[in-house]
Amino acid sequence: MALVIGGVCGGQIEQYLDWRWNFWIQLIFGAVVQLIHGFMVPETRSTIMLNKVAKKQRKETNANVKGPTEDQKINWRDVGAIMDRPYKMLLTEPIVAFLSLLSGFADALIFSFLESYGYIFKDLWGFNAAQLGYALIALFIGYWCAWAAYLPVIKRHNAQRAAGKVLSPESRLWFLQYVVLGLPLGLFGSAFVVGGPPLPWIAPLIFAVFIGWSNMASSSKSMF
Repeated sequence: MALVIGGVCGGQIEQYLDWRWNFWIQLIFGAVVQLIHGFMVPETRSTIMLNKVAKKQRKETNANVKGPTEDQKINWRDVGAIMDRPYKMLLTEPIVAFLSLLSGFADALIFSFLESYGYIFKDLWGFNAAQLGYALIALFIGYWCAWAAYLPVIKRHNAQRAAGKVLSPESRLWFLQYVVLGLPLGLFGSAFVVGGPPLPWIAPLIFAVFIGWSNMASSSKSMF
């Protein structure tokens, strides 16, 4: 989703502002977000919170208390085990490997899709930079369709859990096997309508919605 928002904003910057503003705007947004994060987002890690409580008690009452990790040293063996775990799961768990391939392919497809916009809409329909940015809204619509489509699935699974049913991790994938068909549908459909006028420019964007839909669903398959 960030790619789409960045593309929409980037098109306006390229069209109406000096190229240096591309960096200044990113710097401004980055600084604002970091300030908001630093001052407004509370600490939620239990060990850090307990460390702060112990430090406060020592300061106020001279109590001989310490937090759970105040004197803890880095165990490099544990660090290595944590860093090794994703690769081990990738090689030993087929479902992790196949879903990683699906997500990787879907994301690579989106990047390739974005690169093709300039050749298609600029050369065939005469879009300017701002209009190219607006064309990315089709993917944005697809992302929100993926979110909305999963709401009934999430509601259904939550009701089953509330009734005491134990669901396997794979149960959340049954809907994805249908949504992911939007990838070939969007690709084949786009291939037949990107010939330029007299076909309307909105035709490939309609199929882009399906690509965005399936891409978000495959990337966020574990959202619930």
